[in-house]
Amino acid sequence: MSRFVSIDPVNGETTAVYPVTSQNEIAEALCHARSYYDHWSGIPVAQRMKRLDVLKALIAEHLDELVETLASETGKTVQDALGGDIIPLIDAINWLQSAAPRHLRPQHIPGQRSTRLHCRPIGTVAVIGTWNYPFLTDGSSLLWALAAGCTVVWKPSEFATGSAIALHRLFREAELPVWLVTGGADVSTHLCNLAPDKLAFTGSSTTGRHILALLAENGTPSVMELSGKDAMIVLHDADIAIAAKSAVWARVVNAGQTCVAPQRIFVDARISARFTDECLACIKSLQQGRDFGPLRSDLQRALVNSMVVRAVQQGATLVTGGYCSSDTGYFYQPTLLTGCTDEMSVITDDLFGPVLAITEFNNEDEITLRSNSTEYGLGASIWSRDVSRATNLARQMRTGVVSINRETQFMASNPAIKFGGCRASGFGSVRGTAGLDEWVVWQPVAVTRRASFGRHLMPYRRESVGILRAFARLKCSNGMQARINAVRALVAAMHAWQVGTRKPSAPSNMPAATPSTLTSTRKER
Repeated sequence: MSRFVSIDPVNGETTAVYPVTSQNEIAEALCHARSYYDHWSGIPVAQRMKRLDVLKALIAEHLDELVETLASETGKTVQDALGGDIIPLIDAINWLQSAAPRHLRPQHIPGQRSTRLHCRPIGTVAVIGTWNYPFLTDGSSLLWALAAGCTVVWKPSEFATGSAIALHRLFREAELPVWLVTGGADVSTHLCNLAPDKLAFTGSSTTGRHILALLAENGTPSVMELSGKDAMIVLHDADIAIAAKSAVWARVVNAGQTCVAPQRIFVDARISARFTDECLACIKSLQQGRDFGPLRSDLQRALVNSMVVRAVQQGATLVTGGYCSSDTGYFYQPTLLTGCTDEMSVITDDLFGPVLAITEFNNEDEITLRSNSTEYGLGASIWSRDVSRATNLARQMRTGVVSINRETQFMASNPAIKFGGCRASGFGSVRGTAGLDEWVVWQPVAVTRRASFGRHLMPYRRESVGILRAFARLKCSNGMQARINAVRALVAAMHAWQVGTRKPSAPSNMPAATPSTLTSTRKER
């Protein structure tokens, strides 16, 4: 049996060995999920949500174990494990229990009294997870799919396998239909090739494109949350102290390994020096292990360091940080760069690490163009005391979400707010009612209580064309006189149709009767 190891990012030591799920086992898991689908989807939504009460009780019972597993495997601080992963997972359960039964019930269509929308689950789905927020991010697909009535096969990141196993054990105890398969890219590839009814993926844009190519072979739909390159725009009238502290937290929390975090910090040139000083003071107060943990892998740390070194070589100023802060593990000191330009890789490329890259701007027209000049479109934040002005600027951001005077991460963890990117940052939605819609098919059901004859039925009649022409003109009419004329034309066309209905029509294979033929017929009698 093939296996893979888990390395503790705090000390670089191997802590666990996990089996790679074989292709036969993956197919078996999907088969089990499919066979259970009819039963799970047939349970009323409210009863499915009652199962989540059991899950919450199990989370509370095993809370310390979940925190310890998550923190030791991913390198998160205890605060980040609780605040960034476990509590948002619990919030998601509570919100779904309230919102899902209301949203998934049959819905009326405005203006259509005889037609209602009924939803049915999309089927047996797959979730390919991520390692930076395995409970929050993976849970945003798992829980929403389960609430919708889908059964799920879950392939967590190989860098968060232990955390996934711990959480999956609670799912199974709560009798929630989730099947777990473990391993790396080969497992994900085979799962895609088995054509689940839909798939959710969270990860890099590069991997997302590869998965999309696999799914295209079977026409499998998907939800993709991919890389980001978020902009933080600090206008001259912002609360500089709060904006700076927020920037440091957003870049350092979870060691900077957050998709929806400000990787490009645009600061008005008039306040740039003060903003930098506030950031520096905040960074100097941070303590390794208490406030920030290590990066997840040595490869990730090397990539972050190479981007910082390259930026300094290209002219950026290294204010603080920029080095590996421990002989053991994968720690990287929180880093502050100023004087960055739009051509530097710290500004153009996805930067997954505790680095604040500050660049200046001189006017708002300039910053709108510069912030949108990226292939990514996940999130953005704007900081200003003038909320109306900031809102107008937000509407010009080509991103999935925008927050004003608060870190965008809080939007990304709010279960009631739909979250998703555009362009190279993905498509589809997670969380919110839009996240539920991703896992169901809304089916219009039209009811005509008494069957009736319609003028549209075949064989077509010449008079019907007049009615249709009149209807078309009525639908196009704008002014009162035009409507009156259109109604008159419609009445005349309908009258012509009714007169035509009363006329006996000759069979199509016989000539029409004429007075001469009628006379000859009488003589023959």
